[in-house]
Order: sequence, then C-alpha cells, then structure tokens
Amino acid sequence: MMSIRSVFAGAMAFVALILLMSGTADAQKDGKEWTVKEIMVKAHGKNDPLRTKVMSGKASNDEKKQLIDLYTALAASKAPKGDEKDWKERTKKVVELVKSGDAADLKKIDCKGCHGAFKN
Repeated sequence: MMSIRSVFAGAMAFVALILLMSGTADAQKDGKEWTVKEIMVKAHGKNDPLRTKVMSGKASNDEKKQLIDLYTALAASKAPKGDEKDWKERTKKVVELVKSGDAADLKKIDCKGCHGAFKN
C-alpha cells in the first residue's frame, strides 16, 4: 500500500518534470529560439521590467512563470562571448534562484558580472 508521502513525492516529481518541459517549450517562439538580447529585453526591459516586478512581490503567478521560462531559455542558449562553461554555471544558478520562489534571491544575481564576462 502506498503511503501519502510516496504519493506526494511522486506528484512533486511530476510537477517538476512538467515545469522543466514547459520551460523548454516556452524557450521557443514560433519554432525559433529566443536570442539572449530578446530574453534580456523581456526580462529586464525599461518599461515595467518583469524581474523588478517579481522582486517587488507584485508579479502574478503567470509573470513569475514567464520569468522562469525566460531564464530557462537563457540557460539553454549559447554564451554571446566568453567561457561557455562559466556561462552554463552562471545561468544554471540564475534559474535555480528564480525557481526558489523567494523574491530576495533575485537580488543575489550578479548581473554586472555576467555582462562583463559575456555581453558583446
């Protein structure tokens, strides 16, 4: 007989799988992958930046998911310049921070460090 813990653990694993799959699917638009520049504009654009909205706690669940999807697409993309391994490590950490659900974690992202290492 299955315990409630087993059922819960299975359900959580399934939800995690769905989130990973949806992030990959949303990383594309009309069959074309997002560019790093497009992701940055959508997540950090000048008018009502999505990242700022999530950090302030004013974002809806859909907006939070959109930011996760954007950062997941960023992690799946190639570094514009610089060390590819460093890019993968940094972008993976960004995805983990945004998935934590804690708005304060987004303040831990080293934007300046990434821009210095990878921006064209």
